[in-house]
Amino acid sequence: MRKLLLLMYMFVSIPAFSEADDSFGDKRDNVISRDNYVCVPHKITGFRNTDNDWVSENFRVPDIKYLITHEVKVVDDLYKGRKETSAYLRRFGEESDRIECERGIISWTCREPQDSYLRVNLERLKYVKADMFGYVNTIDTPNLEIGTCAKLPK
Repeated sequence: MRKLLLLMYMFVSIPAFSEADDSFGDKRDNVISRDNYVCVPHKITGFRNTDNDWVSENFRVPDIKYLITHEVKVVDDLYKGRKETSAYLRRFGEESDRIECERGIISWTCREPQDSYLRVNLERLKYVKADMFGYVNTIDTPNLEIGTCAKLPK
């Protein structure tokens, strides 16, 4: 009788293959939490090349905003799920591709095209962005941008 009850319990607690996630590895369907943050720049400083001489300069803060999406997913293991977090970046209000960010110890690092890096701490709601493309690859204006973020209501 115990064996029969144990088998019945196992049969009920393990989902049937037809009810399982058809995507087999696509974790988007298993999102259990999604938070959005909007980040705005406050100050930008860097270098400008004038007459083949680099001078430091404070730049006008552009009217751009970044949207960071932080997701918590359940990744199915054999008998139990584990949680996995990820973050994505894109410019707010634009239909651009989202950029996947890498998790660090206390912050996320998002690498934009052309050697721009945005590092954000979602607990302290601050970010720093470094645009290094200008100095290394062309005669442009490498700069450092700082700003703050706010969590958007769900």
